[in-house]
Amino acid sequence: MDFFVNQKLKVTHEQGEYMCCVDAVSLNDISITVYDAVEIFAPGETLIIETTGSDAVYLCQATVLKAISGSRNTSCILSKPDHFSRVQRREFIRFPAHLALQFKEADTDNWLKGQIRDISGKGLNMTTRTQLPLDALLDLSFTIKIKTITHQMKTKGRIVREFNALSDYQYGILFVDLPVSERDIIVKYILYESVKKRSLTSFLAGP
Repeated sequence: MDFFVNQKLKVTHEQGEYMCCVDAVSLNDISITVYDAVEIFAPGETLIIETTGSDAVYLCQATVLKAISGSRNTSCILSKPDHFSRVQRREFIRFPAHLALQFKEADTDNWLKGQIRDISGKGLNMTTRTQLPLDALLDLSFTIKIKTITHQMKTKGRIVREFNALSDYQYGILFVDLPVSERDIIVKYILYESVKKRSLTSFLAGP
């Protein structure tokens, strides 16, 4: 992947997500116009850039070198990334996580507690003190925080695997009919946590 003039991108900042357009590309930096963003970006901040190809989503990091705000938009000069991470549309890397989980079997009203051990765009692994039947359909509720933004996730999942565990019960859950918008939130959470741990390429490097 590479940048080109008039390319449409999405940038993610702690204040939110913004659409932008590439204005110029040089050897060491790129110039972009960020729409509907005024006095948000500051030199030295790191942005996550997302672009969509025919077969995958591509992600990279860039540092803000200069930002000039207009009446509605902001012009930014960014360091030119030298690496894109390829995230396939259907297959997402599993990421270790420690998130509180509430769940119940779909035909009951009894909410129970569990712990998410890892998560991907396809599903999650969880532990709980409650034994559950294989193939059970669950209502799931958990919270994901990306920097300052909190997302309440509510979806369904099916138990597709039971693991041997020394204590508690451990299950593999496959999401059922997860909206693309919520899947994107999970992928961005994985990206942010990877960036935080300075291990972006180990978690999101494409095949």
